[in-house]
Amino acid sequence: ATTTTTNMSPLVFISYSWANKAQVQQLKRMLEEAGLQCWLDTECMRGGQNLFAEIDAGVSSSAVFIACISATYHASENCQREIQLAIDRHKTVIPTVVSEIDTWPPRGVMAPLLAGKLYVDLSSPEKFEANMKHLLSAVKQSVV
Repeated sequence: ATTTTTNMSPLVFISYSWANKAQVQQLKRMLEEAGLQCWLDTECMRGGQNLFAEIDAGVSSSAVFIACISATYHASENCQREIQLAIDRHKTVIPTVVSEIDTWPPRGVMAPLLAGKLYVDLSSPEKFEANMKHLLSAVKQSVV
């Protein structure tokens, strides 16, 4: 199943918790303004589609997987599945903290998946503004 609204494959899959939708929309807008195509569930899926098949297709066709880490992301079984799928598909995973978390890596299921990875901190408006350039650079290096 194809998941994109254009003929181009998405370069960046954005995985997030719906609780962080506002930050993620801003993140996506800035990535697209930098010329990167993004896969976001609310824009790439339609009613009646198989959720997990579409997510698999989106992750599989992406070069980069941005995990928008927050307490709600960490607690979500679906988000845990998405990040595991990205790792299993050998995608470049860029952890991006979008709201304050207690520890890095987050404790529990995601700890072994994220251990040893540096993250981009976008957890406040000031940090978003200061660090977005680092995320853009990491994504662009991964898609070259």
